[in-house]
Amino acid sequence: MMITHRDKKNKTKRNVTVFTVGVFLIYGLFFSPAALFFSGVAHTVMTPVWKIGYSIENSMSPFLSYFSSRRSLWIENKDLQVQIDSMVAKVAERNFLRIENRQLKEMLGRDDKESRIFAVVLANADQTLYDTIIVDVGVKQGVSKGDMVLLEDVAIGEVFETFYTSSKVKLYSSSGNIVEVIIGEEAIRVDALGYGAGNFEIKLPRNSGVSIGDTVYLPNIFPRVLGMIEEIDDNPNDAFERVLFKSPINPFTLRFVEIVP
Repeated sequence: MMITHRDKKNKTKRNVTVFTVGVFLIYGLFFSPAALFFSGVAHTVMTPVWKIGYSIENSMSPFLSYFSSRRSLWIENKDLQVQIDSMVAKVAERNFLRIENRQLKEMLGRDDKESRIFAVVLANADQTLYDTIIVDVGVKQGVSKGDMVLLEDVAIGEVFETFYTSSKVKLYSSSGNIVEVIIGEEAIRVDALGYGAGNFEIKLPRNSGVSIGDTVYLPNIFPRVLGMIEEIDDNPNDAFERVLFKSPINPFTLRFVEIVP
């Protein structure tokens, strides 16, 4: 099909017309006084709407934060419940082992019934020097130097000085004090260093197998809890790991103790 010169001319003319109309439309929509007027009107109309939206967003923010906080608390409570369940299991296991230990000793003729002397704490560790406490029983009540001091089955310290009706007790956690302990199910024997205020430190070879939450005992036929592992500092550049454990008893709030003569 042949395209004549007239057809080419008409096509060019149409393209120019379309381009011109397009230019005028763009001008009319965006740059003409009317467009600017309506743009200003639109802005004026929309400004309150934007402000309302901003206010709603701000008012909803605490509401949303509330639910976010609730979710965080829910997750935290769930984690705490897991830890509580683990502790309950450990306590149940410890009670079972205590009963089993008592039955075994009865079979061997080694009775674990022991006499204890009840003592009122006259001065706590924060009222005396060098992590010591003072109790209201002494030689008159049958207390001797070296007697172990307990609260329930938790070992606290030893009597190191006696008077007629009172005694001084040195806490096992006294700074610089060294005490032999047994750790966990593997019964690892090692010396623990007192750091004061119920805190202890142990140095063990890396990969010793101890874990956070393991119980630390005194080596005795009668199990005496000394503390529980709270932190393990495992430096890959060190051949030893630093294990920190703490007594479950706060030495600053003791009201009474028991002494095993």
